[in-house]
Amino acid sequence: MRGLAAIATITGLLVLGACAPEIHYRGNTPAAEQLGLIKPGAQTKEQVIRLLGSPTSVATFDPNTILYIGQKTQSVAFQHPKVLERTIVAITFGADGRVKDVEKFGLKDGKVVQLVERTTPTPGRTFTIMQQLLGNLGRFENDNRPLGTNPGSPGL
Repeated sequence: MRGLAAIATITGLLVLGACAPEIHYRGNTPAAEQLGLIKPGAQTKEQVIRLLGSPTSVATFDPNTILYIGQKTQSVAFQHPKVLERTIVAITFGADGRVKDVEKFGLKDGKVVQLVERTTPTPGRTFTIMQQLLGNLGRFENDNRPLGTNPGSPGL
């Protein structure tokens, strides 16, 4: 009886352990100490990259802005991961090639974008399955010529 209770206890602990939340870190977020070293007008892009590492991305519409993006998520068993923390550091460089501005954005600065699920209509007719199947009847011709001897094909 004691052995059965021990097995049940161990099994229960294993099941609960499998449901423990997992924390995942993704991306490249510079530490606050490293960001404190970046001063407007002081460093060039190469110096910033040497200090902070390769950026996650370059801004789409401004090649003079590099982005460091990172997030912390928590997942439990088979549930969708929950974003706990997201940090985006945007470093903009001026025309002289030196740091112009350093901005830091968090999860609260983000905006939810609603995707539109409409479909674009296309011109033309829509056919039922039966119309598609029966529409090709009578459109084939058999002229009993050997392959490769069609009137428009080059001779062999």
